[in-house]
Amino acid sequence: MPIEVSVVLLPIYEFLGPNPLFATVLLEDLVSPPSEGVQITPLPCTMISFASYLCTHASSEATPRSIAYASLALNVLLSLVENNMVMEFSSQADFPTIRLCRQRLPSLPSPPRSTQPPVNSILDCCILWLRHNLYRRLEVHSYTNCIWICYRIVWFLQHRRLRLDYDWRELWNSVIALLNFLASKLETLHTTGGVELLASETIRLLDLALCTSELYLPSPQALHELVYELVRSLAVLKKQEALLKSFTLSNPSSIPLLHGKSSIEDTLSHILKVASFYEEKVLSGGTAIGNVKDVLKIIAEDIEANGLHGAREISEMTPPTRSQDVLDFGRFACRDVLALMP
Repeated sequence: MPIEVSVVLLPIYEFLGPNPLFATVLLEDLVSPPSEGVQITPLPCTMISFASYLCTHASSEATPRSIAYASLALNVLLSLVENNMVMEFSSQADFPTIRLCRQRLPSLPSPPRSTQPPVNSILDCCILWLRHNLYRRLEVHSYTNCIWICYRIVWFLQHRRLRLDYDWRELWNSVIALLNFLASKLETLHTTGGVELLASETIRLLDLALCTSELYLPSPQALHELVYELVRSLAVLKKQEALLKSFTLSNPSSIPLLHGKSSIEDTLSHILKVASFYEEKVLSGGTAIGNVKDVLKIIAEDIEANGLHGAREISEMTPPTRSQDVLDFGRFACRDVLALMP
């Protein structure tokens, strides 16, 4: 359970949105040289580290308070990645690896280097939330925020042509696992709505990741691994067709248009087309999908020879700002502030 002093996240979040100078102060804390003989972790690194613990244990505690704090932490991360100045700095400057929660399995892989950009740790926080909170009483709004964080990061990286050295495969696995959960458990989910938006935004994320993969992924191997994950999960992706159809039948206006006149069904169709193309390549060579090494080799050879199949340009429009007021956190904030008073 978060201790009462955790309520300090609330004013940080409230300052991040309307006050651009506050983000500058946060960045100054990162670059300011430490005082002689004093070792203090910069506030942004502490926030990200704390967020990783909140995201990991939110549903294991299963209390409204723990879930509310995790939701607030995700809102803080969303505000950070929606700030272009913060993203410019946190995606290119290396800092000592931020300590993240590894108390639940499967744990995050160990970072390959002792230093890395802070945005890597923000993506790790998203993976922790995606992995450890898939329950029938699904926190749909927080999951949607998590997907928006990932979308905004990928969009910024491809827009600025920044190749991020990161274990992207862990993220793709977690995102696809979410889609599989939604398609398999839809009838038994206890939610207040919004599942159609969550599914649509998750599909959008995969499409953006695929269409712009050559602009932000660190190596050809990372692209091959993305395509492999889509091929391996083709059955899960096909389930999304029935999922979207069920949303359309129940509420025809619930699925928003994306990329101009292109619908979410068209976006999913593009992902399926690419994954099916490479699946046919693999099967025609007599290779089983489960044979990772051989499948990756076939995918790599085809992409190196012909480029990514079905590659298309995607809208360059800046994604809208998604961070919102957190009025529902007020009751927990009041209780914790009162508990701190002498």
